[in-house]
Amino acid sequence: MTKLKILVIPANYPSEKNPIAGIFIKEFARAISKNHSVKILYAYFNHPLLDVISVVYTFKETKEVEDGIETIKVEVSGVIPRIFKKRKLNISNFQKHNKCCSTIKNNTQTKNKYSKRTLSLINNLIIHLAHVPKLLGTMWGFRKLLKEGWKPDIIHAHGFYAGIYAVILSKIYDIPLVVTEHWSGFPKKELSWIDIIEARVVFSNATVIITPTHYLKKAIMDYGMHNNFQVVPNPINSRIFYSKKFSRKRTRQKRLLFVGRVVPQKGIIYLIYAIRDILQVRKDILLEIIGHGPYKEECERVIKSLGIEEFIKFLGLKPQKEVARYMRRAHIYIQPSEYETFGMTFFESLSCGTPVIGTRIPALKENINNILGILVPPRDTQSLKNAILYMLDNYRRYPPNRLSRHVLCKFGHNIVAKKIDKIYQKVINSKRT
Repeated sequence: MTKLKILVIPANYPSEKNPIAGIFIKEFARAISKNHSVKILYAYFNHPLLDVISVVYTFKETKEVEDGIETIKVEVSGVIPRIFKKRKLNISNFQKHNKCCSTIKNNTQTKNKYSKRTLSLINNLIIHLAHVPKLLGTMWGFRKLLKEGWKPDIIHAHGFYAGIYAVILSKIYDIPLVVTEHWSGFPKKELSWIDIIEARVVFSNATVIITPTHYLKKAIMDYGMHNNFQVVPNPINSRIFYSKKFSRKRTRQKRLLFVGRVVPQKGIIYLIYAIRDILQVRKDILLEIIGHGPYKEECERVIKSLGIEEFIKFLGLKPQKEVARYMRRAHIYIQPSEYETFGMTFFESLSCGTPVIGTRIPALKENINNILGILVPPRDTQSLKNAILYMLDNYRRYPPNRLSRHVLCKFGHNIVAKKIDKIYQKVINSKRT
């Protein structure tokens, strides 16, 4: 296949403040870069509430090159925050307001002060108004690429929010558009009427819409969006997530691992109560939790009230390579989610040779069978406890090399890249006809 120029426009992307945001998009870019010239263009701002209500904007570009992929980040700054900075005024109150809007669902104090519905409306308003500065930043960055003599053959947006900017560029410059959607808001029926309109506009103007699972594809179609869908899983980086012989030490203590955002929908509270019940039977376990989120304080309060602090440790955020080391040394990976659109950490753990315990939700049922681990009903502490107890005694029935091979044969970079190549070729051919 001819080497193409692919411009990736993500809705979220890793940063110093949030190194795990949209990290699967970065992995996707790595996978397709083996056969194509890939650049990533991401526009963002630091003071969303202030920047949104600004009228005039300035743009600052930074470039990073990693694994041969150039990432162009465009920081959008509004006039209002610059005035605050120039006059040395305190903008912490605005930042606190923005933070409270972004954590509406999990901030108990905020719920007591304002109604959930009112804050949801404010949050949605900010999100949709933010399209204006982000669109301007994206177009500014795109024009700079054109001046440098680089025009993409295909624009590949990740998330329909990013697709809004991509559609406009696609129409202005006559470039075919591919959109990959990941958002769990579709199966959870969380789209507002504005979201639905925006998603329909984006998907109807894309040549192909990609989802990581058939479950997410169906959830989007349930909104009446019947477009050209293709199912392609997220790629797993085997250079980081790999199985290593003897990485799991023969110790009396069995290590259990959870990796993800500490939010209610990840089912972490059911895992905590399952650990409490298991400790009535055996005490040779340690649950390690990697991640952060607004539900952490509540979880720590419950753990303390149950008197099991010795057996559950919060480790905070960790870099990918360190996460992989924790996965390799764990005996079991556990995440009793209520919703997933793919479940990336399950497959990263399996790639490291560690069996998994998850929930019997559609996205996981598509790809996890009894060779790889155990699925239990969501929100079921008793079933979760029984699954953990069984696997603690039988984890050796899940050979690490077999788990790793099974996953990489489906989700390895080369496998996913070949599927994407076929889609890109069809997109290019359809443009020529």
